[in-house]
This record gives sequence, structure tokens and C-alpha cells, in this order.
Amino acid sequence: MPWLLAVLLAGLPPQLPSAFTAPPRPADADLPRVYSPHHVRTDSPVWIDARNLLGADGKPDARNYRDPHDLRSLTQLLQATPEDGCVAVKEIFRSVAAPPQRATIEAAVAGAELVLLGTVQGAAYGFSGTVPGQLLRVVPDQLLAGRAHTVSAYYAFVPIGTFLVGGTKVCKTDARYPEPPLPGEQVVLFVPRLGEPDPSEPFVDLFDDGGIVTIHADAGVDLPARYKDQESRPPVKTKAELLARIRAAAAAPAAPKPS
Repeated sequence: MPWLLAVLLAGLPPQLPSAFTAPPRPADADLPRVYSPHHVRTDSPVWIDARNLLGADGKPDARNYRDPHDLRSLTQLLQATPEDGCVAVKEIFRSVAAPPQRATIEAAVAGAELVLLGTVQGAAYGFSGTVPGQLLRVVPDQLLAGRAHTVSAYYAFVPIGTFLVGGTKVCKTDARYPEPPLPGEQVVLFVPRLGEPDPSEPFVDLFDDGGIVTIHADAGVDLPARYKDQESRPPVKTKAELLARIRAAAAAPAAPKPS
């Protein structure tokens, strides 16, 4: 998996609180336990449910990882000494030749293959490659820009979550991202152009924090840090303001390509 890992693991006391259980997530039966996209080859699945990560020996199942480096990285993560009963994993950065340019909502729309408003109908905890987090099942409500995929629901990975893998409690945080949505809440997904689009593929690669905005049940908006800090205009605060900005950006004429 082409992740550039900058994983910050904390150390100290080895005790795991026996009472801890991962928060229940409705409808996770509708999410795959292991998933790889059918249009690209990857060194490891883009999604492995935490319940399917370990083999019979209690170690990460090598059948899911073609790259030995990924397998070693994941094994080391799960063997790290917990702090306050938790293996802490912070920001993890990806490196590609041409990352999406998304300093503003308008730039995110301009560079997107697809922008959609959807409702989260389920979530589960696990790993995308070697990155801990959660997989969201997003049912589309409205196409805001680009071309919709011919699917009834999309899968989107968010690298945030606290959950158990065997007897290890993993706490994945990333201050760049908005608060993850709860089932029943809405999101806007900005799916960047990262390769040849496959309209039959349900998994959408958000690439980083610029790919998701959470809309809470009260219609309040939780933005990624980049859309709060880097914009010259006040950040949007409501669903109505957000959708108005996106629609205006989608209707604007495309900027001419440099000659």
C-alpha cells in the first residue's frame, strides 16, 4: 500500500482496561469485512475489518499483505507498548507525485472527480492498508458535481477511531480531519482525480482530510482544519452555506489550463 508512514506511537503502561469495548456501529453487516477495489492492484486491501485482521496465531494475517514491509509495520504497531491502555497512532501522511490541491472548498470542487452529499448508514473499525480508522457506508442523497458511480452506496475510509484488535486497544487520531459522522448524519465527499475513474466502483479514495465534511444532525458543519485555517473568507458554519458554496463553485467556468 503506497502510504508514507509517519506514525507516532506512544509508550508505557501495558495494562488494557478489561471493560473497554468498541462503540457499537449500526448496520456494519452491510460493510465488507475485507475489500480491494477491482480497478487497481494494491499491495494490501483498502479495507480490513478489525475482526478479520488477525490470523489463528493472533498475528496480522500475512495473506492480506503482499508487501512484507506493510506486514512488519502493522505487526510493530500492534506490539507497541500502550500508554494508558492504548496504542496511540497520530497523523499518517501519504506521498504521491501530484497530490490534490484543496486549500479551499472551491479548489476541492474544481479538482474533484465527484462531489456528493450522502447519509452515513453504517460504519466499522479496522485498517486501510496499515492505517487504523473506520469505513463509512454512505448512501448518496444528491450529486453536487462530477459523475455519480453506478452504485447504491459508497465506501469511504476515515483514519480516526478507537477500537480493539485482539487484546490491543488502538486509538487513532488526526487533528486535520473533522469529527467523524455518526450513522444517520450526513457528509459531503470530495473525491479527487487520482487515476482513471471507474463508475462501477463503490470505494472512493478521499486521499486526505480535504475529502470530507461532516454535517451533524442539527445541520451544523464540521470542516477539516484546512478549510478553517487557509481560506480568506469566513468558513461555512451551516449545511445551507456549505451547499451554496459547492454549487457556486460547480457552476463556475473552469479555469484555463496553462499553455
